[in-house]
Amino acid sequence: MVERYRGHLIFAKAYLDRSRGVWTTSLHVQFNEDPRTFSRRLSTVANWSIYEKTSAEKHALEEAKQWVNDRLL
Repeated sequence: MVERYRGHLIFAKAYLDRSRGVWTTSLHVQFNEDPRTFSRRLSTVANWSIYEKTSAEKHALEEAKQWVNDRLL
């Protein structure tokens, strides 16, 4: 799942942990610090008891948006 939010490009990908029956997600947020500098932040959120891939990815996007909001304040 990919979404642009407040000048940031967010990628969220969910992976099924079959042994536990839950989805984990990987987040990648891309943004520019200034016109010449490109940065990115990668974080993994694990152990969510969300049992649907789409729900896990949507929840990850919300977490990333909160990170963006905190970063811009």
